[in-house]
Amino acid sequence: MSHEFPSDGKDFMTIPTVFLSKNVSHLAFGIVVLIILITLGVSLWGLHQTVGVFESVIHAEKVSDELLRVFADLKKAEDQQGEYLLTGNSQFLDPYHQAVEHIQTGLTALENLAMTPTRRDQVFPGFKNLVLDRLNLLQHILDVRNTQGTQAALEEIQSGEGMQLTAKIRQEILDFHTE
Repeated sequence: MSHEFPSDGKDFMTIPTVFLSKNVSHLAFGIVVLIILITLGVSLWGLHQTVGVFESVIHAEKVSDELLRVFADLKKAEDQQGEYLLTGNSQFLDPYHQAVEHIQTGLTALENLAMTPTRRDQVFPGFKNLVLDRLNLLQHILDVRNTQGTQAALEEIQSGEGMQLTAKIRQEILDFHTE
């Protein structure tokens, strides 16, 4: 079997079918390979995007864990300070100082987590300053108790400044989780 094609409009040239089917087969194979390559490229791009999202989620979880750890240590410091203020028993100061050290370590860990520079510059200094202000207030109240007595320390606590700072710290953590 053969096909006839006009060569110049007057004459007809005969081309064997075998050559046509080979060209069609090569063209079809090329198209299939091209489709496979495009599909592979799109799949790899999608995989890359998915990995990026997972890395962001894992990073956010690390930051979240450290924020919560710092807050838990802050609450422990507050509790131990309160126990000391109420009892005058210095055994409560050791766990207080340990909690303060853990907070300092946690703040350093947060600072070293690979946050984007914009996020670190906007979010972290406010949180860190609030925590440091709260620690300074805790120490100030301990100093007042040691120099002026329990009643003066209780008056400092009743001013509510510590509760306000703790509420702001809690809000910073909540804001991080809602972003």
